[in-house]
Amino acid sequence: MFALIVSVGEVTGPRVGRAKLSAISPDPGSNLDRGEVASYVRCFGMSSTQSLTPKAEASPRSRIVTDAAITVLAKYGSRGLTHRAVDSEAGLPEGSTSNLFRNRADLMSAILNAHVERELAIIDSLGVQDSIDSIDDAAVLIANVIESISAADSRYLITARYEIYLEGLRQEPFQPLIAQVRTKFISIAEEILRGLNLPTDAYIAQGLASFVDGLTAAQVFHPGSALSHQELKALAAAFLKSLKAL
Repeated sequence: MFALIVSVGEVTGPRVGRAKLSAISPDPGSNLDRGEVASYVRCFGMSSTQSLTPKAEASPRSRIVTDAAITVLAKYGSRGLTHRAVDSEAGLPEGSTSNLFRNRADLMSAILNAHVERELAIIDSLGVQDSIDSIDDAAVLIANVIESISAADSRYLITARYEIYLEGLRQEPFQPLIAQVRTKFISIAEEILRGLNLPTDAYIAQGLASFVDGLTAAQVFHPGSALSHQELKALAAAFLKSLKAL
């Protein structure tokens, strides 16, 4: 199961035609300039085996900056995400973030890639590559994933994720990158279904991914009514068993 998880940070998805994207221009209501649109287009031109962000971001300083940027996004939202705010959060000299990511498009692309790395690292740490062939075992895994990502020390990732989704709605050129990320997590859902000999139709895998997303968000945004491990496990088991009827 989860054999499709490649090295953390590699996000697969369909390649988008450069010719079509090169014609994109900023929306009249957008705060992107043409240079920032070009940054998105450069990302879209990558093959499916490349990381979403430039290789330079593997450096220790780049990781510090992207971690700080995710935190800023979670704390202050998209409007509060500035190069200066990231410098301050990271405890680095002013200008450090802009030296690595020249504009907002570069910074948002780096945030998205780093965010995927963090979430996949959590999922991978729970033994997602182990063989699971029973619904009960899969339900335990799903409950563990939800609890781990929504835990106090990592729930900022969920807040940041929804800010990223909102950014995608506001900035159309950013949407293909988000679609690539969605494809990765749907692939993981397909592997769960395949290991359980359940239907693996695209809409069913999307439904499973959305089921996990929804419960994870509820744990974070409604902590007063957060579900217990046993309740999460029971819901996951019931959902998976219901798929046998499809």
